[in-house]
Amino acid sequence: SNDMVSVNGKHYAYPFNAEPGSILLYRKDFFKEAGLDPENPPKTWDELIEYGKKLTNDKHYGLTAAGTTADMAWSHWGMQAMMGGLAINDDWSKATVNSEGNKELFNFWNTLYKEKIFPKQMPGLYTEIEPLVDGRTAMMFNGSFVFDALRNKYADVVDKIGVAPLLTPDGDYKKPTATLGGWTFVDDGKSKHPKEAAQFIDYM
Repeated sequence: SNDMVSVNGKHYAYPFNAEPGSILLYRKDFFKEAGLDPENPPKTWDELIEYGKKLTNDKHYGLTAAGTTADMAWSHWGMQAMMGGLAINDDWSKATVNSEGNKELFNFWNTLYKEKIFPKQMPGLYTEIEPLVDGRTAMMFNGSFVFDALRNKYADVVDKIGVAPLLTPDGDYKKPTATLGGWTFVDDGKSKHPKEAAQFIDYM
């Protein structure tokens, strides 16, 4: 997007990748086993809890999140944004963690634990898709950066994986749901070789 890399009509970076930082991935085969429609994933928080209960059993959890399951970090920024903002205001002068939106979000997150839909801890890095692939979880919050591993390393499981936007409390997708990683090339203003750097970016 031009807006992402320009100021006052001038371009300052060359975008080479944009990716949703958080999406819902799920096992279609586990949905069928639980009597759920694999082509109709949950769209609201309440539906996610309902699905999570039905999908949790002695073989796998209903849901986990990339990285340490307890993290409410950059990959879940969209959830915080849709509920009214981060835990601190834009100029960092005031804590906003006690806002009503954040309370609703934390209660939702806590419910996933209380209902044992979430594991206490799912080991692995934020980029790993293994818990979903090997069947330890039926649904997972992760990012589009796992698609490459799915296609190349776990091609035999790809057809069993469904993908959906990150959920909102009421199913309204006009709200932000995820960061959209903006990876760009830039030519440093203090570069000793700006022409060559620009040529490299042009080549890329």
